[in-house]
Amino acid sequence: MQAAPMQTVFLRVVFACLLAFGPAAPSIAQSAPRLPSVLPSPSADIDYTAKPRDTMIGIARRYLIEGQLLEVQRALWEHNKLKDKDQITPGQIIRIPENWMKDDANSIQLAHVEGDVQSKGQPLRPGAKLAPGDDFKTGRDGYVTIKLSDGSTLMLQPGSDMSIAGVKKSPLAPAADAQFTLKNGRVEATVAKRSVTGARFEVRTPIAVAAVRGTKFRVVADDEKRTATSEVVEGTVEVNDTGNLGSVSVLAGFGTRVAEGQAPIAPRALLPGPRLWTGLRLWVRRPVRLNFTRLAGAVSYRLLVARRADFADVISETLLTTNEIVLPDLPNGPYFLKVRGIDDLGLEGRDTLADLVLSLDAPAAPAPAASPAPAPAPAAAEPAPAK
Repeated sequence: MQAAPMQTVFLRVVFACLLAFGPAAPSIAQSAPRLPSVLPSPSADIDYTAKPRDTMIGIARRYLIEGQLLEVQRALWEHNKLKDKDQITPGQIIRIPENWMKDDANSIQLAHVEGDVQSKGQPLRPGAKLAPGDDFKTGRDGYVTIKLSDGSTLMLQPGSDMSIAGVKKSPLAPAADAQFTLKNGRVEATVAKRSVTGARFEVRTPIAVAAVRGTKFRVVADDEKRTATSEVVEGTVEVNDTGNLGSVSVLAGFGTRVAEGQAPIAPRALLPGPRLWTGLRLWVRRPVRLNFTRLAGAVSYRLLVARRADFADVISETLLTTNEIVLPDLPNGPYFLKVRGIDDLGLEGRDTLADLVLSLDAPAAPAPAASPAPAPAPAAAEPAPAK
């Protein structure tokens, strides 16, 4: 008879244990946040400083992939372990996974097109919208200037072949992460400033990669010689070969060359700019032939002629083997010239700029065409003999 009370006590203890420990496993499973399918597993965080009148819902809508979805908004405040999603204060740091942010790269624009420029076999026109995967080919007289949403520009020179490997920009980042592939030819880039840990700007060739975070530089890919050269005008460029045999930091005023299967050579100082005339020069006679001082160490020179001082609309380019400038037949007006020396490695040196105004005399009038000689008069017929 005493067993019943003992059994009751035992059952009560078991029931109490079930209440205490039984629900634990389900509650732990429920506490783990479940990400919506549109968001990947979080990567490194970007710190966002809350502004007056900010809300977590508003932040999610502005910056996150599919941020209008409730489950995406919930993922953001759970990631920040907020007790109250509706109460954040100005200055509060909100952690946003970088790979949750929408792509705000916008479009890539063709800022300028000159001469023969094609993409996928079709001619390109200024203002066209471009996207990753698009390619460009310039003919012997073709130039194209590409402009990114952060203001960075890239000018493709004649006889070049390049494609856009990828462009991506976080809405909180000041600059776009951009990669271009230069298969053959020459390109000049002016890159908006990037932070040390921020977005990169890369020009890849089959031989080497030039990576920058804000600078002005030139890259040449020579498919025939299987080499690539990089010249730095401003800032610093990291250059490595595609086989990862070596890497060099190239400072402003220096350049490097990479041959297939080799590491980049030690940076070499670029040639100084050639000595041209100063001030505005007026030229009034034909032909237009101007000399400049020979540059020690130069094996050739590159001459560019443009209608604008920023050289966004180059109209003529010539590779000179002497120190004489011979301009093509151009209409009267102001022009801007840029000359640089090229050394024995193919590294192009610093530019010298000059202004020129053409006010040429009218071309000599063509000689009048000679009048055709009069046809000889037919011979008089002899009288028929009398019968």
